[in-house]
Amino acid sequence: MYKGMKDALSVLHSRLPTPPIWAAYRRVGSFIYFNMGERVEVTSPQRPSHYVGKLILVVHLCHWKLFDDDKEVLNSYCEDDNIYETVFSNLIEQQITKIKKVNTTTIRISFSKNWHVVLEADLDFYEKENELFYCYKTQENEDTISYSVERGFYFNIEDN
Repeated sequence: MYKGMKDALSVLHSRLPTPPIWAAYRRVGSFIYFNMGERVEVTSPQRPSHYVGKLILVVHLCHWKLFDDDKEVLNSYCEDDNIYETVFSNLIEQQITKIKKVNTTTIRISFSKNWHVVLEADLDFYEKENELFYCYKTQENEDTISYSVERGFYFNIEDN
């Protein structure tokens, strides 16, 4: 067990339930973003000014399936932006209520209103150290919390 694994899980659980989701969207490939809490304006030379949530959860480097109750409504293989937009509109105003390790390769993230997303590590394509998700607070000096098959829940501290 890596140092800080238990503490990282405790900190992650202290952020639950999250503030309501106000933006959910797909970016590169099947990476999905959930923006919650206060809107924070971000400016950079590479992109026009835009807003992100004070709390953000990013799902990436894994296969995922989104369920409404027990019915699969979207998965990481979908490439239709219109489907993403329609399905993600149902997550607006929901909260993330639970993040649970089902087994070493599977994480379940539960939302209010009986929605959940299941993340599955693909060890044929990704490495054990690749993150399935990470959760961070913008503009605060709080650690990013990640999960990988190799490390479990851990603080993802950037090298300076």
